[in-house]
Amino acid sequence: MLSAGVGPRTVHNSLLMLSFLCKHARRFKWLPVNPCAEVRKPKFRVKVRAFTAADVAILACHADDATRALRRRCSLL
Repeated sequence: MLSAGVGPRTVHNSLLMLSFLCKHARRFKWLPVNPCAEVRKPKFRVKVRAFTAADVAILACHADDATRALRRRCSLL
């Protein structure tokens, strides 16, 4: 999958899902062993992006009635 251009996080998630399914099949004795048990999962880094003050201001200005408390702060910015 990696050589086909699929990202490492997608490959990791796919392997987790397949491993879960094989573990389930193993529990019900549909498989003699879990073939995913020894598969190395690719490592990936998670990029975290924090909201800037401008992002928060835009969100506050577009808040709906349920988040009215945020909207009051819009006039302060």
